[in-house]
Amino acid sequence: MENQTEVGGTWLGWLRDTLHRVLVLNPKALSPEIKQGLLETYEAWKSVPFPPLLDQLRNHFEGRLAIDRSVAKALGSSLEDLGIPALYDSLASRIQTLRDVMGRD
Repeated sequence: MENQTEVGGTWLGWLRDTLHRVLVLNPKALSPEIKQGLLETYEAWKSVPFPPLLDQLRNHFEGRLAIDRSVAKALGSSLEDLGIPALYDSLASRIQTLRDVMGRD
């Protein structure tokens, strides 16, 4: 959110240089057990309707937590070690502030 660029209304974009610095999981480097865990999480939540992102963050929606828990495990960490619950709260607050500034509900 620090490097966002507003491109109109509530749509946001990120600069190419920022996107090139974003770290992502390399599927080829994951163990079969980690891949299986990620796939199991996907299977468990793929047909569950998720609430809007702001609601997911505010309410620590279990589907969001399950996905982030699987990714954290793939990184060799946990939600708590990565500070995910606090991050949810911080992101929710920042998104709400942006909405308030833009006059959105």
